[in-house]
Amino acid sequence: MTSPPNVFRNEHKGIRSALFDLCLQIGRTDSSQQDKWEAVLQRTREVMGFVDRHRHNEDSLLLPLLKERAPEYYQRMRTAHRELDATHEALTHALENDPPQLYHSACDYTAALLEHMREEELEHLPVLQIHLSASELEDFQRRALMNAAPPEQNLLLRSMLGAMTDSEVAEFLVWASTAAPTETQAQFRAVALAVRQGP
Repeated sequence: MTSPPNVFRNEHKGIRSALFDLCLQIGRTDSSQQDKWEAVLQRTREVMGFVDRHRHNEDSLLLPLLKERAPEYYQRMRTAHRELDATHEALTHALENDPPQLYHSACDYTAALLEHMREEELEHLPVLQIHLSASELEDFQRRALMNAAPPEQNLLLRSMLGAMTDSEVAEFLVWASTAAPTETQAQFRAVALAVRQGP
């Protein structure tokens, strides 16, 4: 019997990888070095956009399916998303107004998201797999991936594929061969090859 799709595993691995790299980049960059610091600020915006898109996809594509079938989990996931707002706002403020605080705000944001993703993977996923069909879960995965604009999709793919096991990458590329448009499949394979081979 085929296991139900795990709609969190790959993107969450990518989010963790992007967040860890961001914290390292902020921590090792002196804000007095203007060019390097601007690159840090741009990377912070990109990673926040990546995470915001993931949350928006869950809110708009996944949660509506749960509203009638598992209302208690629908509300629980909505509440969990709202609880991330404080660290998101603190990071946004530091990004725009408080360079010395950016590192700690990014670490707080990362810590909050790590706990949230743990809860989704260990507590919410089994509920989704009970109440939603395999085809609904696969459709969510496909639409979530294809919703990203090309630059954001590239960040997603590089972070995600670079953090996955070889067998997970192979499984993803097989899935993409039927779920993604032909022109996008080539991009997926090229990114996978680049990130798995390293510099």
